[in-house]
Amino acid sequence: MDQPRKQLLRDAVLLRLVRALATGLERSGTDPSTPAQRSQIAHAGVITLCRVLVLLLAERQHRQPLDALPPLTDWLQQPAVTESPTTLWQQLHTSWGQLTRPQAAPPDEQWLAQLPVDTIALHAALRPLLSHIDALDSRSLGRCYELLRTAELDYDAAHGTLVLVDSLAQRKRQGIYYTPDHITAAVVQHVLDPVLAQHAQRLQPVLHSLHQAAPDEQTALAAAATRALLDIHIIDPTMGCGHFLFTVLDQLTDGLNAIVQSAASSIWQHSLEHLGSTRELTSDACPRNQQDVLRWLVAQYCLYGVDCDPIAVELAQLGLWLHSRAPLAGLAAMRHQLRCGNSLVGMRPGETHHIATSLPQGIGPALNPQRPQSAIARLLNLWRQTQANPDDSTLHTQYQQQQHALNRLLDLWVSQYLHDVPQAALALLHQGQPEAIDALVDALAGRTAMPDWATELVATATPPSCFVGAQHAAPHAPMLHWDIAFPQRFFAHHKAGWCRQAQAGFAAVVSNPPWGAALTPAEKTYYRRRFLQTTALGIDTYKLCIEQALDLGQQHAWLGLIVPGTFRTQARYADLRALLLQRSTMQHLTNLGDGVFAQVTTPTCMMILSTTAPTSEAADPTSEPVGDALGLLLPNAPAAGVLLALCAQYPAMGQLAHQFRIRDVGINYNRSRVAQAVFYTGPQQHPRDHPRLIGRDFHRYTPPHPAGWLRHNYADLLAPGETIAVSRQTFERPAKLIFARPPTR
Repeated sequence: MDQPRKQLLRDAVLLRLVRALATGLERSGTDPSTPAQRSQIAHAGVITLCRVLVLLLAERQHRQPLDALPPLTDWLQQPAVTESPTTLWQQLHTSWGQLTRPQAAPPDEQWLAQLPVDTIALHAALRPLLSHIDALDSRSLGRCYELLRTAELDYDAAHGTLVLVDSLAQRKRQGIYYTPDHITAAVVQHVLDPVLAQHAQRLQPVLHSLHQAAPDEQTALAAAATRALLDIHIIDPTMGCGHFLFTVLDQLTDGLNAIVQSAASSIWQHSLEHLGSTRELTSDACPRNQQDVLRWLVAQYCLYGVDCDPIAVELAQLGLWLHSRAPLAGLAAMRHQLRCGNSLVGMRPGETHHIATSLPQGIGPALNPQRPQSAIARLLNLWRQTQANPDDSTLHTQYQQQQHALNRLLDLWVSQYLHDVPQAALALLHQGQPEAIDALVDALAGRTAMPDWATELVATATPPSCFVGAQHAAPHAPMLHWDIAFPQRFFAHHKAGWCRQAQAGFAAVVSNPPWGAALTPAEKTYYRRRFLQTTALGIDTYKLCIEQALDLGQQHAWLGLIVPGTFRTQARYADLRALLLQRSTMQHLTNLGDGVFAQVTTPTCMMILSTTAPTSEAADPTSEPVGDALGLLLPNAPAAGVLLALCAQYPAMGQLAHQFRIRDVGINYNRSRVAQAVFYTGPQQHPRDHPRLIGRDFHRYTPPHPAGWLRHNYADLLAPGETIAVSRQTFERPAKLIFARPPTR
């Protein structure tokens, strides 16, 4: 859906809808003009409109599994409607409850279903959607939400009505900056190409066995081969509405399909279709060709995501379900793998294993998967049973109860980093008897009554109100405990029981992490206690996300991240550069320039890493350089321009490592012998020398003339061991930046 259509969607549809909701609120005896009610109405209007778009898209794809709701398209095409005894508003909420949440709606949405919304007003508000239906697709749902979320309601006292205003402050506060599609595609391609190459190599023995097997053995081997084919797992820990995951789904399906085709065996293709048909639990249309079956199996088994905005998570689940054309059963699987939570707050990846092995008392035994009756062993056993019996609702309910109980127990543990926890709670967590912890877990799961001694302790697990989460999208986003949220990625079952996987984590991490969020003192204190490697020189949310992404990746995993380009040069990011050199190898670093995101002028980089530790001896970014070197010079290309992968132009990764090693690179660069040799100020000394301009909008900081010159023969002026990386594209375009501003500017 193009920008004019999305703008019209907000100005023509959302405004009428929120006015209809305000009228309903007024009927119920509440003044809709107060600031608190206006905020609530705006949020409710966005939720309502997004869910109507989902239902319309499902209806257009013949995917609507509900009979209670009449066809919305037919209803909207009516020129006029009359009020009915059972209003369409109530039917819509019934449909949403069946499709999006089998469980009860949260309290902050229950009031919405009870509003007496006039059917005639609702029809008038939604009827303009007819002109947008043809341009709507599953991927555009998130883009629409991005636009709608920035709208705030104001009260026009002169006319006595509500009006919509665009809030740039809300965009920044909630981190509403979604990555453009062409950049998303580039990140995913750079990450998936090597991951798929590694995966195809691991599958070679399976392919050979399948090709050589006797006919009576091929079926069993093909089923095993299919499971191995789908054993590739990608996560976006800050997924928003799932923009990266949509691209991953398309590219990963194409890549795996190419592997299947290379097998030259119809047995594998039949196995895929059989696996698809056995998971079809509803009567809605199920794809039969290999590509389509593979697409929705990838959506169910290979994609993972986290976000702290529950509506964004809901749209990601529904959008990917529609995009993959999976049966309704696939939506249940996506709810397990696309989760709502604050990905930076909670138990970090692998931390439960560390606690289980280091604490012989307290919660340690409850987190030990090798103890048969431990809370986590029971969770893992239930998860294994749900995978074997996907249509058993009783098992799913038991699994959710056990998972909820463990989450609450770990909330209590993490609370000691957030605020003061009573000494009784700390004593129980650290030195308590395993039987007491088991009794607490049973009570949290609802299997037994809560003991009197545990009531006050459990209350301390709730984070304080001042801690609202790194992304500020949802004040009450739950903590995310990684090992519990995705047990299939961190634990494996063997004959002796459960243990931590040798290759725990994910094959790839793709993300556009939030930058520069305004953090409360409580948040800063928590992050300093929990993220030791990236908070020494200052806290920024994207630094924390990079540290966590390295924890999430398997050995030889690949990471694709969108980050601010200032990390390359500014002294306050030396801790991040040190972490990258210690734990990863930089594969690509592409400057995207500024203007990638609306109203954001910070230069943006696409960074591709592999978690293979570098072998270069130059791994200490704080040591003095052996020889002079100049900071990495990147082109300030427009966002829509051609992406320049510098690693393709300068393949020697040692250069990048050396540049990371230099103190204050880009700030005191004029002290470098190299800089003094290749740059000069004053009149131009040679007609082929290039003008040097500082800053994209350099006229704001310097007079409108060159700040200096770069000698045209700079390459001839370097001594052995000296390095300079210059993009000619920078100098072939007029008035382009080759040097980052100091952080004090």
